[in-house]
Amino acid sequence: MRYTQNKGNVMKAGLLLEEGLFISKNHIVSYSFSDDRVNLNMVNGDIIFIEIETDENKNLGLGTESLVIVPINEYHRIQRELNEYFE
Repeated sequence: MRYTQNKGNVMKAGLLLEEGLFISKNHIVSYSFSDDRVNLNMVNGDIIFIEIETDENKNLGLGTESLVIVPINEYHRIQRELNEYFE
């Protein structure tokens, strides 16, 4: 895994979305949060949606290449890592 230097701390350049699925933080152009979704705008123009797992969507898993459903604790970890990387 590659690492990047950021404000004196060594931070991982990869963002774990779910088991075995990483994306490079270097490829994220911008991101936004809502109450239950993170939108990642990628350099190639793709948008990746990360949603909090609910009773309605928990069996979907990785529904498409652009939708990832995660438990609430993973959602908060992803928010935290994005905020730390882009601050």
